[in-house]
Amino acid sequence: MHNEVHKKYGSAGRHKLIVRIVAILLAAVFVLMLASQIFLYALAENTSDVDALKARQATLQAQLEDYQTQLDALEEEEAAAVAEYQLLEEQNQVLANQIDATTALVDSYDAQIEATTEELAQAEEEHQEYYELYCQRVSEMEQGGTVSLWEMVFSSSSITELLTALDDMNTIIQYDNDILQQMTDLEAEISEKEAQLTEAKEEQEAQLTQLQEEQEQLQKNEDRAASVLAEIEDNMDLYAQQIEEMTVECSDLDEDILEAETLAAQQAAEEAAAAAQAEQEAAEQAAAEAETSEAATAETAVESEADASVQTSSDETSSTQTSDTGEETSSADTSAEAESDEEEESSNLLGSSHASSSSSSSNSSSNSSSSNASSSSNSSSSSGVTGADVVAYAVQFVGNPYVWGGTSLTNGCDCSGFVVSVYAHFGYSLPHFSGSLRYCGTGVSYSEAQPGDIICYDGHVGIYMGDGQMVNAYDSNHGIIICAVNTSRLVAVRRILT
Repeated sequence: MHNEVHKKYGSAGRHKLIVRIVAILLAAVFVLMLASQIFLYALAENTSDVDALKARQATLQAQLEDYQTQLDALEEEEAAAVAEYQLLEEQNQVLANQIDATTALVDSYDAQIEATTEELAQAEEEHQEYYELYCQRVSEMEQGGTVSLWEMVFSSSSITELLTALDDMNTIIQYDNDILQQMTDLEAEISEKEAQLTEAKEEQEAQLTQLQEEQEQLQKNEDRAASVLAEIEDNMDLYAQQIEEMTVECSDLDEDILEAETLAAQQAAEEAAAAAQAEQEAAEQAAAEAETSEAATAETAVESEADASVQTSSDETSSTQTSDTGEETSSADTSAEAESDEEEESSNLLGSSHASSSSSSSNSSSNSSSSNASSSSNSSSSSGVTGADVVAYAVQFVGNPYVWGGTSLTNGCDCSGFVVSVYAHFGYSLPHFSGSLRYCGTGVSYSEAQPGDIICYDGHVGIYMGDGQMVNAYDSNHGIIICAVNTSRLVAVRRILT
């Protein structure tokens, strides 16, 4: 009878306990689902913001490349325009030199013509004077001057003297005629020279006019080339200014994207921590309620069993009194003894139940403490440490300040100080210099990078988290943050954990 009651109430208590545990687990699952939905919604909002910024950056980058292409084309046009302008300028200079030479030649012809004209006038003047003197002498000889033909005939004593006188006269006349002819020839020569100089001057003047016309046209072409070159340079300045503005905007967008990604990572980390905390609290609450429910069920079962025993003893006592009055006292004593025994047994059962519960709780706490101690021991030792352990430890310090040369994960550190301090927690001693860290451990390619590996830039380092993300002490403006790996700056990936 006693065993049947214990089995009956013990089974009912276990059933209630199971139902309560299931209800608590369902409530915990609901809380976790709600937290995950909130987390995913916040993450979606941050992701959409980052995507919008990246889309804007991609658009600006495309425009920047287009402007750069146009600027490159303008630079080629500028080079061609400069070459054309320089060629026209050289041609114009050559033409100007020709014009100067032709002008000088024309001027020299003017001087020669002027000198020839003066020479001709002087020759004509001398010819005229000599001709007048010749005419005067002939007239005097032929018209009864100081020397006359009849005088020579009558004054001559002989034919020989007469012929000699005539010959002398003829010689004088012939000489005068020769002089006059030479003067005439000289005048003709000077006149011809003057005509040639005049003709040469006219030719040079015509050539000078043509050169001046060519120079005028060449100057127009040079002015047009200069105008085209100026327009190209203005367009180049405009494109260069637009490229500079877009470059600044792209740089600002880089900072905005980094800030948005950092904010999203921080919110994700906070939400994940909150969800983990909620899960842990729900599990602890479920365990506590399960323990309380188990203890209450055991106590109820013991009390029910004790009540049943007392009722059975009472029935037996009543039956004994009815059948045999003489044995009433003995039966009463027996009943009292039984009741006392039952109460003592009930008390012992309750004490045993509480002791068992306390022992179970103590063992659970002991196991939990032992597990935590074991976990803490494993995470702080160099053997058995995983990259996930390193990352999980490192992200706790996101948001803390950046201090150049520092190694404090809470009060401030620089990029290499952050890596050194994180690995020091797990028993690894690394050099506090980004240039030395790129030679520590084993080198791997970025495609083979795993969480916990060290990402090395030129002058900067961080800890790889996976999925293209890294946690690092970025700079004094951002502090310790999570950001995307910039593969264009990547110089090495080093694996410390083996």
